[in-house]
Amino acid sequence: MAKKKSSKKTARPPASYEISGTVDHGGIAVLGPNATVNVHQQTGIQAAELTAMFEAVFKKIETLPENPDVDREEIVDTVQKIQNEANKSDQANTNKLERWITNLARMAPDILEVMAASLAGPVAGFTAVFKKIVDKARESDSAGG
Repeated sequence: MAKKKSSKKTARPPASYEISGTVDHGGIAVLGPNATVNVHQQTGIQAAELTAMFEAVFKKIETLPENPDVDREEIVDTVQKIQNEANKSDQANTNKLERWITNLARMAPDILEVMAASLAGPVAGFTAVFKKIVDKARESDSAGG
């Protein structure tokens, strides 16, 4: 005797999705009763971008000629302060960053140029704030400020 198929539908659990990373364009749609989606959007400078930028900065510092007016250690110390604060992303103190980056522009404008080149292109979130501070320091330094 053949088994009779049940016409009962088995209840499915609601759809649930986890998405991490950056959603640059478009949107996210989830269909179904009680469907949910959790998006963990990263804002500001990504860790990889920061790491790459500061690696380039520290390499450039190594190639700087000796300067009797500025010790290399002072430049490294300033860049480390900038890096530590920038790692805080949206919670970074922009006043501190502005002061340190402006000082860096006076001590080692070549280093500031490496930062600016690393931030070229479209940026958003904290990266945009950081880029504005770097650009302002560049303008101030080129104007003799």
